Amino acid sequence: MLADLVVLMGGRAGEELVVGSASTLCEGDLSAAATLAERIVRAELWDGANPTTAKELLGWAKQEACRLLACEPAAVESIAVALRSNNSMFIDEIRGLLPIHGPSVH
Repeated sequence: MLADLVVLMGGRAGEELVVGSASTLCEGDLSAAATLAERIVRAELWDGANPTTAKELLGWAKQEACRLLACEPAAVESIAVALRSNNSMFIDEIRGLLPIHGPSVH
């Protein structure tokens, strides 16, 4: 579930890294991420004591997405090319382009 949260925040993080700001196109993913973060917090489904709120978890997921995107410039370019062609991607499609290996919250 944490990996899904990072992927959902990846669109916003990617836009901020590539364009310098996030567009309103990420609002659906942000809404889905907020819902998922609430579920994770309520069920205590992370590997540590922090973050303790959905807002903190969203912040962590965005930072993790930025870190992964910065480490994988070729994957970022592949995602950008796919988005230019399709205008949207499913989580599994993104996951296939950007390796995410079960991030844990510190």
